[in-house]
Amino acid sequence: SKSEISAYVLGLQKESGGDMNIDSKQIHLSSIKRFYGFLFDESAERAIADMQYYYDDRGNKREINNPTATLKAVNTSAKAKLMKNPRKEGLTVRDTQILLAYLTDNIKYMEDRNYTDRTFVAHRDYCMILFMLETGLRYSDVASLEVDKIGFNGNRAIVNVVTQKTKKELKFILSEYLTYAIKKYLELHNDRSFVLFCTASGGVLDNKSANKMLDKHRKAAGLDKEVTCHTLRHTCGALMYNETKDLAFVKELLGHGSVTTTQRYVYSEDVMEEMAETTARVTDRLVAI
Repeated sequence: SKSEISAYVLGLQKESGGDMNIDSKQIHLSSIKRFYGFLFDESAERAIADMQYYYDDRGNKREINNPTATLKAVNTSAKAKLMKNPRKEGLTVRDTQILLAYLTDNIKYMEDRNYTDRTFVAHRDYCMILFMLETGLRYSDVASLEVDKIGFNGNRAIVNVVTQKTKKELKFILSEYLTYAIKKYLELHNDRSFVLFCTASGGVLDNKSANKMLDKHRKAAGLDKEVTCHTLRHTCGALMYNETKDLAFVKELLGHGSVTTTQRYVYSEDVMEEMAETTARVTDRLVAI
């Protein structure tokens, strides 16, 4: 029952000395939810098969109100929605390596042929994709990122972002590899636009055009799975979690808010340094092919 679950969570909090955070609570509650889901799947079919009927005064056959049947109907509906809109998954490390290697070759191809605008676009695509893989930002924030929001501290770029969806202030320290690529890209950018990742004519690259670009590159790279801007956000989360095994770190990196309304999203200096080191290790692995 609800009261028993509440008592269970309170017991866990007491065992932890009273400092159990909201993420730990959610993990435990999620485990309970999955367990009940397992029990339901095992028993629902048998319960419905045993459903009884009665006949009303007019002789009409009617089902006895069975809550299990209602739950089963809801569960079936939820599964149908999941099949219609399957959960998006990120790219594997190998898929990401293949995509980045192709993009590198594409830059060289355009440079060798002195295609001015195409070379600019090739550098833009590479930087934008790697930028999304390092930061995990939503595309709305990537597309609106202005050039003057990027600063440089030696061989590392520092990016300040205010997210459009949550209005949170985020700060990223990019890897040396991406910093070098962005510096080269900015030489070609040459103030075409106030936004960083613009079109060759200086226009804004909208989400549809960006996804079309990603689809073209993934086909050319030989990948047989869908790749969208949101795929790259999922990929970032998966790569960072596999590197750190720290859900709290990934949650902060992706800018996910807490369920408490008073909690604000802030970065500590320790977390910033950890993010910088982790993104550097992940990027070094991706480009090492």
